[in-house]
Amino acid sequence: MCKLYAQYDAYDLLCPGHHGAPIDKSTLLEIMHCDEMILNGVEGETDVPNPPMEGYKVMRYKQAHIGYNEKAVFEKRAGVG
Repeated sequence: MCKLYAQYDAYDLLCPGHHGAPIDKSTLLEIMHCDEMILNGVEGETDVPNPPMEGYKVMRYKQAHIGYNEKAVFEKRAGVG
């Protein structure tokens, strides 16, 4: 995301590999905010219909959302979690 943001003035739209349509580049900032929230340990939501796996959550911020498995993001450490 940081590499893409470094080229922010070079493009107008983002073409994600899903959701079918280009999105405004300002959404990148919202996606990056979601990334930060996940990595800072903010609890994602579990209201996901038909989650693909146990531990699946979604982080939402404005128009951005990121589906993730918290078990794949955070390494279990002794005395934590």
